[in-house]
Amino acid sequence: MDLYEYIIESPRIGLIFIAALVCFLAAYTVFSLAIKTGTAEKLRYPWLIAAGVALSCGAWAVNLIMLLGYQTQVPFTFEMGPIVFALAVGLIGCSAGLLVARRSDQMPLGGAIVGLAIAAMFYTQIQGVHFAATTNWSSLDVAMSVLLGASFGAAALARGHLLPDIYGRLLSALMLSAGVMSTHFVGLAALNLTDISTVSSQSYIAMPVMFGIALTAVVMLIIGLGIVGALVDRYVGEIETAKEQLEARVTERTDELSAAKLRAESAARAKSEFLASMSHELRTPLNAIIGFSDMIANASMGPIDPRYRNYGTDIFNSGQHLLSLVNDVLDLSKLESGRFELHEEQLDIPEVLDSCCAMVTGLANKAGVELTIDPDPNLHQVWADPLRIKQIVVNLLSNAIKFTEAGGHVFVGARMSDTGETVIEVQDNGVGMRAQDIKKALEPFGQIDSPMNLSQSGTGLGLPVVKHLVELHGGKLTIVSDAGAGTSVSFRLPAAVALRKAAAS
Repeated sequence: MDLYEYIIESPRIGLIFIAALVCFLAAYTVFSLAIKTGTAEKLRYPWLIAAGVALSCGAWAVNLIMLLGYQTQVPFTFEMGPIVFALAVGLIGCSAGLLVARRSDQMPLGGAIVGLAIAAMFYTQIQGVHFAATTNWSSLDVAMSVLLGASFGAAALARGHLLPDIYGRLLSALMLSAGVMSTHFVGLAALNLTDISTVSSQSYIAMPVMFGIALTAVVMLIIGLGIVGALVDRYVGEIETAKEQLEARVTERTDELSAAKLRAESAARAKSEFLASMSHELRTPLNAIIGFSDMIANASMGPIDPRYRNYGTDIFNSGQHLLSLVNDVLDLSKLESGRFELHEEQLDIPEVLDSCCAMVTGLANKAGVELTIDPDPNLHQVWADPLRIKQIVVNLLSNAIKFTEAGGHVFVGARMSDTGETVIEVQDNGVGMRAQDIKKALEPFGQIDSPMNLSQSGTGLGLPVVKHLVELHGGKLTIVSDAGAGTSVSFRLPAAVALRKAAAS
């Protein structure tokens, strides 16, 4: 049969238009489902298989529609087995081709497999059609139909990858539709029918009804898949947009935090440099002031007016207080910046506690507070910085004495915990603190609201420095207090570090 005459015959124009519409709908659905950039590899497989279903069903329906044109000349009936088997061939072949084409460098190969699958489905399907005539095939036309299907398929999928937008999908769908239609046109033109006879009218009349039902089902399936793909595209697009906006906000916030971090680091360096440079500038005149005021207070150079001796005492005490403040500020700055170094050695804790108590005995006597020391005699020696351990204990004892009323009691002891840690504890029955005041007391320059606090001099740096020094030794500071019931402050020196370093020495 001449291909040109087959196409232009008026009874078939409407069928060709319907077949082309179904074919284009199926082809566009393929690219809506298969070309999804940014989708994870595992998530693409269901869409590729769905695209294969849409394409094979569309091509299968196109063949049924085109066969209707033969009813004007040659009645026919069909066998369900080959018809259904042809659809299975198309499903498997098209899905396999699209899975191969998921990689950009294999798009042409996948498209060629799709075209070959459509040709195989056509020739399998045509075997289930029994014409009332003798059938002969043109080998050249058969080869041409297969070549056209594979070529258009390869070109369509390659183009669809290069242009995955709406215009690219339309162009690719047109190319793939051309491949499907040319395979069917040339394939039907390759079929020559001779010795036309007749078949039963029942089979002849039943065919359009069966085709109509099959066509409706296939079109509904393709439309359903297309709608699902469009909805998914919409939601995926919204998710991608939200993701991009979130990433932009995260990037912006990260940049802000990085800038803030740089500013904070610059400020910390400036503070450290300032304190380091001011250390000598502050301590040198203070030492002179303290030294000369002590000479005046003690009349070291000979008798002077008692009023000047009192002035000298006031200057000496003020200088000592200011020097203590400067030392605390410098220590805290070094501790916070991580530039503080420990000079560790073996320590005997009872000896350290005796030395500390001797340093604060005068303060305790002046305040009318009883001071008791009771370390466990079985304590092992620990490895720590003696100057800083004494600084910790003296600071805790000084706070306990200052916030204990006359007639009160302050206790310092040391013991071994069940886990082998050395625990040093300072207890008093003074004014104590509320739970919310403990956190404030551990902050630099933190001053709690207390009547005794107003009458006592202090910088609010003692406990923060103590906490940092304890943690620098690998220990932990614990404060238990209750307003009006006293305070217990303890710190633990880890056993493992102490024992290992002691053994190594």
